Amino acid sequence: MTPEVAVINLFSKILLNATFLKNLTKTTVTILIENNSSFSLTNPTNYLKSGISVNSAGPIISPKCTTQFVVKNGKKGMLCYKIEGSYGPNKDPYYLLISWKVKSWKSKLKRFSRSKNQFCLVLHESKELPLLRVSNKMKNFFESKHKNYKYSNDRDGFHLEGKKFRVGATMSSNDSPIIKISLEDCKSRTNKRSFIKKFLCY
Repeated sequence: MTPEVAVINLFSKILLNATFLKNLTKTTVTILIENNSSFSLTNPTNYLKSGISVNSAGPIISPKCTTQFVVKNGKKGMLCYKIEGSYGPNKDPYYLLISWKVKSWKSKLKRFSRSKNQFCLVLHESKELPLLRVSNKMKNFFESKHKNYKYSNDRDGFHLEGKKFRVGATMSSNDSPIIKISLEDCKSRTNKRSFIKKFLCY
């Protein structure tokens, strides 16, 4: 092998390693929301620990509509929607909270790492918008609600019941996970098992 070829091979390896490390630190989180209920989702707000939103949450998700929210390079965050016309035990509006925390690039380097993606789904009753646009308050609110998370390989996902609607969620286990959310009216005859199975992330 000539010195010139050796230098070219060396630079090729350096370039490949740099590309690998760059891709390793990249994460895309996609949230798909399918609204099959008679309620509209409005007033979206979000909290992102890092990263940027490349596909903003729709301002209104009307009945029988679907939308998606995409975040690049965001390790953890939360998306909040008001469920118009729905109220909790205290007669205050319900808000749908969707939070996530994805495994770090360091854990990806470890072949047998036990680190897993996390997600959480909460029906939060509040007189006012719960996810205030104040950095410290948003962070504290995220931590307080995300503590009841499930891992992405939990095939049962989340299944929550309101008075007139139900909502469920699952999350994929890959490096750029997809969180699938589905809402439907309680009058639907779909049972819990079938409801969750419809939007499983394999």
